[in-house]
Order: sequence, then structure tokens, then C-alpha cells
Amino acid sequence: MHSEVTNGKAVGAARGEQNGNNKLTEADAREIVALKGKFSQRELAAMFNVSRSAIVSIHNGRNWRWINRA
Repeated sequence: MHSEVTNGKAVGAARGEQNGNNKLTEADAREIVALKGKFSQRELAAMFNVSRSAIVSIHNGRNWRWINRA
């Protein structure tokens, strides 16, 4: 039986804006990364109408990991 999961990632899973459950665009995610340290995570969450944990996941590279954080 072929597994639908490879290395903990669903095969063919939609990323970023392609995911139907997303609330952010790639531009939003890039802006959130750029604003890190200038606003609190709570303020960023309110600005972008997402949860604080979504902001934390972006800052830590768990979500939108292909965005340059340097």
C-alpha cells in the first residue's frame, strides 16, 4: 500500500496562497517577516486578522518557510 505521506509532508499538498484555507498572501507573509521586532506578535496578528500562533509560525519558519528571513 502506497503511503500518502512522505517525510511528514502530504504528497501534493497545496502551499501558501494555493492552500484554500489560507488567510494570507505571500506578500503578507513577507511583510510579517519584515515587521518582526517592530510590532508585537499580538499587534501583527490584529493587523493581518490572523492568530498570534500564525505569526509565531511564520517568524519561526514553520509556515511560509521558503520566504527569506535574513
